Amino acid sequence: MRLIGIGDNVVDYYQDQGVMYPGGNVLNVAVAAKRSGAEACAYLGITGR
Repeated sequence: MRLIGIGDNVVDYYQDQGVMYPGGNVLNVAVAAKRSGAEACAYLGITGR
């Protein structure tokens, strides 16, 4: 299986730790598919301010 997720995403910002993590449904699906054995996965999207 090959998969490309297209959409928007979010960034979780943990102010007390000073770190940011990308996330959101489209990105999470691409990562989960790759971890589940998909041949190729990609994400195409945008993150706003």
